[in-house]
Amino acid sequence: MCGLATLFWASAAGAVLAHSSGGPPGPADVWTAWSLDPFVVMPISAGAALYTFGLYRAWTRAGIGRGITKAQVAAVAGGTLAFCTSLVWPLDAMGDSLFVAHMAQHMVLMAIAAPLLVLGDPLLTVLRAVPRRQRQLAAVALRWRPGRAVWSWLTGPAVATLVQMGVVLVWLAPGALSVALRNDVVHAMMHASLFAAGVVFWTAVLRASAQRRGSGIVALLVATKMTVIIGALLTFAPRALYPVYGNLGSAWGVTLLEDQQLGGLLMMIGGGMMYMVAALTLLARWLAVSVPESPSSERPRASEAARTA
Repeated sequence: MCGLATLFWASAAGAVLAHSSGGPPGPADVWTAWSLDPFVVMPISAGAALYTFGLYRAWTRAGIGRGITKAQVAAVAGGTLAFCTSLVWPLDAMGDSLFVAHMAQHMVLMAIAAPLLVLGDPLLTVLRAVPRRQRQLAAVALRWRPGRAVWSWLTGPAVATLVQMGVVLVWLAPGALSVALRNDVVHAMMHASLFAAGVVFWTAVLRASAQRRGSGIVALLVATKMTVIIGALLTFAPRALYPVYGNLGSAWGVTLLEDQQLGGLLMMIGGGMMYMVAALTLLARWLAVSVPESPSSERPRASEAARTA
């Protein structure tokens, strides 16, 4: 159920609602390309305030770094910053005129914000900031057996990988992306579903039991391969697949097809590398835990024990 922490944080962030209003920005507008939608800013601010107050309570009683580690706090801070980068400044506004910015926005939500918040596990800290009655109700909800069973099934590596890849493919369909760019509600659903899929996937990978560690690494390798394939298809497509952007990229000096190619390269290289690095890191940690101590390291201990006796 640790992964529910991140879903709670996502709901506190207003289900990543809305995007910038007004005309699409050009290069000269980057520094002012803030998407200050209250449905985004207020929930993120409220979530950050609750987390900070809960952290203050926890560390005041137990001591700094106890119960909630500094690494977890750093992960939550990084995840919140990733949310702001994607939804407040600058990617959200830039995504109105550039396909590559829209791809970067989705990658930040799925491959940076999601894993950082899974690692940070902010739910219990946030609950420390609310009245006891609400904490008790939340505890009952988290212990609800059917919900736990569904979550356990959903965060199995195979299911989680299928969910993430399925959501990505749905929203990369030209028709779906076109509707999302023209309708704020659908746009919000797209962001929310991509982030939720990322949470499910990274929970399956990072919270895998000892029996599922190998499956988690395989899931990362599958995600790497699929990301590279999708990115390559976008990069080497003979024609532009997203006419909804029209000539908006001309302000940035790119054609419709070049914008799509840049988005494909970003997904193929940047996205593929992120998943691959995560797979190699988990593999290295798994091997470090699995390799037994060498006989040479045991002999000095035995001789030391003999001398002590």
